[in-house]
Amino acid sequence: MSLTEMQRTELQEEFGMEAAEDFIGLHGDEFLASILDGGIDAGEIEKFIDEHGEEKIKSALDCGVSLDDIGEAYQGGFGSDREFAMEMADQISDLPKDMPWPYTCIDWGHAAQELMMDYSESGGHYWRNL
Repeated sequence: MSLTEMQRTELQEEFGMEAAEDFIGLHGDEFLASILDGGIDAGEIEKFIDEHGEEKIKSALDCGVSLDDIGEAYQGGFGSDREFAMEMADQISDLPKDMPWPYTCIDWGHAAQELMMDYSESGGHYWRNL
């Protein structure tokens, strides 16, 4: 999906002809079209990209996250589903860190598999399914 003529014109009106083309060249037609199609106004697009970062926005789009929900849905960046599950357990659990065996014998791979039923991941960025 590329920018429509109308979207390109909106960007040109917002940034000026040359600056708009530079902006489009920097971020790419498809990426900008996805943001504009997602409801972000041409006047807010630069601020939106600066605030969230291109990589995180692309990840959200890959996971089907509405651009309006990025702040609420974003859970952070992690190296694996297992690492994400461990972090989530730390955040929501009030169990003492010095729990003895067998309480520390958790199958984190299985825990991650179960947890990911409610979350999505792309590029190491994790999103709560809203």
